[in-house]
Amino acid sequence: MSYQLAAASVDSGNSESLEGHSHPEGHSHPDGALRKLWKDSSVRLFKAGQHVFRAGDAQLDLYKVVAGTIRLYKNLKDGRRQVIGFLFAGDLIGLELQPRHLCNAQAISSASLQSVPVATVHALALADAGMLSELYASLSNEMAAVQGLALTIGRADPEERLARFLLVLSRRNQRHGRDPIGIDLSMPRSDIADHLGLTIETVSRTLTRLAKLRLIKLAQRRSIQILDMNALEALMDGLRRTSRRGRNKR
Repeated sequence: MSYQLAAASVDSGNSESLEGHSHPEGHSHPDGALRKLWKDSSVRLFKAGQHVFRAGDAQLDLYKVVAGTIRLYKNLKDGRRQVIGFLFAGDLIGLELQPRHLCNAQAISSASLQSVPVATVHALALADAGMLSELYASLSNEMAAVQGLALTIGRADPEERLARFLLVLSRRNQRHGRDPIGIDLSMPRSDIADHLGLTIETVSRTLTRLAKLRLIKLAQRRSIQILDMNALEALMDGLRRTSRRGRNKR
């Protein structure tokens, strides 16, 4: 199940892949072969709520997020929305294995994206083994992210899901040289809920519980500070749940 490049920026399969593959649930290539793609690229501006593309649109361009946050989502047959991931500055979006997009890409806030025609990407990739390798790595990370999301929704309780989500964002900050402790939630609670398979009320209630456990601090509505990284990692891996079950059996 493949959607977009860089969807791995917001999720991954386990704690090791959080470190190794890094994402969204995607990574920038400051010194890699892909850098040459953006030399003559154009920049497009998107208003909050504006779509970069919709499911079913033909693949025309590869995008790189310069500023802002993009949500990837699908509308399910039963009317619900599944948010696949979030893309941030440096992430790639828009190159899939199919000729048409499988999901929607929408700006959460005002965003600017660089764009290059897919035909140009294909031509350069065929001529440059390094670029082809990086494109393959991006697709591999993305597939790991989708698998990780499915595992999280299928087996984890709300606390574990939120812990994984926050740790993915923390590690992304660290990779980009930013504070891994301070998390900026640029997306609304409804997006987080639709991403993790929870209700908005459960997301808010679970964040409050994590704060009462002193794992995080709710600095502002869209700002979170991680207080206990080790405990949050243990929660993500289900270790705290196992510990609770062990105590209950005594």
